[in-house]
Amino acid sequence: MLLEIAVTHHCDDAKIASGLDIVEIMIKTEDHIEQLKRGLDATSGSVQYHNAKTLVPIRQNCTAPCKASGLALLLFRNGKAWYSEVPLGADEYVTSDPQLVTYEVVDPKIGRGDRNWSTIKASLGDFIIRQAYDSGQNVRSCMICQHNGGCANDNDIYCIAKGRNMWMSSSATTCDAYFPPPTSDDARELLKF
Repeated sequence: MLLEIAVTHHCDDAKIASGLDIVEIMIKTEDHIEQLKRGLDATSGSVQYHNAKTLVPIRQNCTAPCKASGLALLLFRNGKAWYSEVPLGADEYVTSDPQLVTYEVVDPKIGRGDRNWSTIKASLGDFIIRQAYDSGQNVRSCMICQHNGGCANDNDIYCIAKGRNMWMSSSATTCDAYFPPPTSDDARELLKF
């Protein structure tokens, strides 16, 4: 199946003649883009089907109160990077903290408690590296400190410099021994604990 976004022109005849199922979505205004962020309404006038056998709109899975959640990856002004489970579509819940610099919501799921620590750690680690090395944000995390001696548990990292477990979410924000690696590749090596 092809998903076509029509902005300046519709799907051409040759593509339609290919026989492939095509869903064509017309985008004419910024409002159409905003509507797409909330989902695709298969019954709206801005959606056309080509070669579709039968496309029956499905009933919305999420009704109020919605049980769908995502993993919010958070970066605060002091450099703290952490995560939180948040209801999908509740951006105001996430952005209400004035100390928040940026965030991403990833790994949507229906229901809660489906994420294990290795999934969270991998998502958080990627987020930290993107923010610190690709976006140039102030990130201070034990996860990418060269004194990281590995996970002691789901919340602590053993700090080689301090000789004890440190709370990985915010210990680095005020640590005088914090020593991030020079490159994102070096930082990724530290996340292999």
